[in-house]
Amino acid sequence: MGICNCRSLTYSPELRARWPSFLPREWHRAYPNVFDDADLKLALGQQPSHHFREWFVAVHLRSEHGACSLVEKYRPRRRPSKVHSRKCARLREWFNPAQVRTLREVCDGVGVQPPDLLARDADGLFFFVEVKRSNESLSKKQRRSHALIRKRLGVPVRTIRVRQSRTGAG
Repeated sequence: MGICNCRSLTYSPELRARWPSFLPREWHRAYPNVFDDADLKLALGQQPSHHFREWFVAVHLRSEHGACSLVEKYRPRRRPSKVHSRKCARLREWFNPAQVRTLREVCDGVGVQPPDLLARDADGLFFFVEVKRSNESLSKKQRRSHALIRKRLGVPVRTIRVRQSRTGAG
């Protein structure tokens, strides 16, 4: 299947209307290798209008490209997160200690979170994804961190723009 090269995705207003009432639970059940209980709690938590786009892209990557994603909160820390322990463990399975340290150094050095998703496609190739609205730009710090990730880790960083269709199709 190879790394997803999509640049934009469109979702229907009807799909968006199902967030956060129904979709987080549906996707959590349908994609257990992508979303765990901590993801579900985050999606239903204090900012329920957030996270839809990241989850939408992760579902697309899984269903259309066979890619498994870590969605947000996978940032490597000196002491692994207890809440997001699955993501910390998966990151350490996918990346060796030097790569984990490099990702932490890049994020800490630039002062940003890592890209929204870290994905591994069906062929075992890794890529990061920054999810943006169609009219949203990368910040200067994001551009810098993405360049450093590409240079120091040799891992591609994709930006996928997500927008809502004007009609029910999409």
